Amino acid sequence: MFARLFERKIAQCEEPQPAEGAAPGGGPPGPTGCMQFENFPSEWNNMIRQDNFDGFRLDGGKHVCKNLQATHHLFLGTTLAQKPYIYQFGPMFHDPLMGLTMMGRMGLDGGLTMGIFQQIGENALFKFNAQSAVNATQPGQNMIELCGDYAGKDWSTALKVVYHGSPILNGFFAQQITKNLHLGGELIWVLGQNVSIGSIGARYNREKDVLTAQVSRSPPQPTGPMMGPMDPSAQVQGLKVQYLRKVSDRLSLGAEYEINEQKTSACKLGYEYLFRNGRVQGAFDTAGTVSCVVQDFMGFGLSGMIDYVNEQYKFGFMMHMMPPPEGQQ
Repeated sequence: MFARLFERKIAQCEEPQPAEGAAPGGGPPGPTGCMQFENFPSEWNNMIRQDNFDGFRLDGGKHVCKNLQATHHLFLGTTLAQKPYIYQFGPMFHDPLMGLTMMGRMGLDGGLTMGIFQQIGENALFKFNAQSAVNATQPGQNMIELCGDYAGKDWSTALKVVYHGSPILNGFFAQQITKNLHLGGELIWVLGQNVSIGSIGARYNREKDVLTAQVSRSPPQPTGPMMGPMDPSAQVQGLKVQYLRKVSDRLSLGAEYEINEQKTSACKLGYEYLFRNGRVQGAFDTAGTVSCVVQDFMGFGLSGMIDYVNEQYKFGFMMHMMPPPEGQQ
């Protein structure tokens, strides 16, 4: 949810890989050690996650002081909200010596989001996220999340406490079996409805190939807003597999396949190509959706998404004006 709050930077092929423990996309660093279970498909998620939009978008920022930055976000002619325009403003504070990152964003629609990330030593990370809406019409529009991550030498664990309409407990555990193989699991308990959701997964990576798989067991999703509590005895089992191949230093290809016991399946294909001063991301799936995002190192971007089944078409143009790194013009 807070990915847009971080300053985005287009990676260049000549740049070295991020240091171990650094979060993808320039976010706050995570604890070093064994990979967390929820980060098993991180390479696939980084490639397939697209910030699609429509209309005209302008992102700007300014350094207030050494560790504080103010950001502005303007959307015009967009369908992302009830009104055809969106304006959001927020500060971001980052102190690498303290290991502290704080950020927030407030919009004209009354929406407010904030996040606090505190690094504790080399192995622990504390996170606090909150989302609120002044004119919220549904309980799900307000959310509070507390999370603690800890990574040992060959194991990691995390615990989340979330209030999103009802209290939710979420626990993770991962174990590094060999240099290339990780195993882990996740358990979610929705206290308000006495429903549990569990999953186990594996990650195998070797040189340029990354393969991840996850088996989950969860209750069926409600079909409408007036549905009552979910039946704990009605469970749905599913399998999700992701594969990513780094063809070269510039080109990455990947695929995701998902199937459940109701014999319904879905497949998604994605690609990413890095230029010297830009990046192209694209994806298409069996649901009839084709999307693409093009970003230039100078701050220009294009976004396009076509949903052939629902006959929805979204195209947008972006200008991203962020201050240069400290010490550079």
